[in-house]
Amino acid sequence: TAYRYSIGIKNLQDMARDNAEAGKQTVLETIGRIAQEGDRMARIESKEKVFANMAAEANIEEPLEVIWATIQAPSIRYNIAPAQIDYIPGKLDIDLRRGTVDVQLDRGTVDVHIAQYQSIRFWATENKYDMKA
Repeated sequence: TAYRYSIGIKNLQDMARDNAEAGKQTVLETIGRIAQEGDRMARIESKEKVFANMAAEANIEEPLEVIWATIQAPSIRYNIAPAQIDYIPGKLDIDLRRGTVDVQLDRGTVDVHIAQYQSIRFWATENKYDMKA
């Protein structure tokens, strides 16, 4: 778990809690920024070009923050245990009844007749003129 958390993979409960905290922090920062901008616009006596300066500041990107952090070593544990097999010896219950075989053979015949018939089929386009003879 410590290894997975160090690379950013968390369980649902911890991830939801962290996202809620980050959302709360973003809301507070946004409220503070809006309040500062309102105070800045209200200071007419400063003769600053407030809207032009605020628009220019909004287009400035903040530098990317790189954080170097250690990654926890994964903890892999296993236990070697022998296989546990419980077997139940079975019983063989055979009830043998001797029977008789009736070997009377009746030879049969196979008759094959091949019949042919004439057939012509004619199809025209769009199935309007189908003919069969």
